[in-house]
Amino acid sequence: MNFLNFYPPGALKSFITSDRGAPLPPYISPAEKETRNRIFAFRYRALSNWYRAPSNNIGQDEDIQEGVDRRTRCPVLVITESPSIATIPGFENSTRQFADDFRVKKVSTKGHWVQLEANDEINMVLEDFFEALATPN
Repeated sequence: MNFLNFYPPGALKSFITSDRGAPLPPYISPAEKETRNRIFAFRYRALSNWYRAPSNNIGQDEDIQEGVDRRTRCPVLVITESPSIATIPGFENSTRQFADDFRVKKVSTKGHWVQLEANDEINMVLEDFFEALATPN
């Protein structure tokens, strides 16, 4: 089933600038769409800031000029997927430089939405992390 046709040249630009939506794919029910719309009512802008900021170096020049230390002093836990096609190359190393206490836990899933795909495992990781923080050294 063909949902969108971006041919001939110019059709994609026309589609984007018209701000019209695409038809619902057959695997998403109207009820699922309503739930998704309720959850993401604010759109995806805030969610995608994580991807935009590093690639655009947002604030980096100002931070350097002002002498801002971009490191965080609180413990940081990164929960990520087992190595897969969804893994962002170099993510761990590039992130580690911004935290004094940086911990990584890989869960069994290989997908991008680890919190949905391995929710029980993630809850256990979070419990262990918080318990370790609460336990005096």
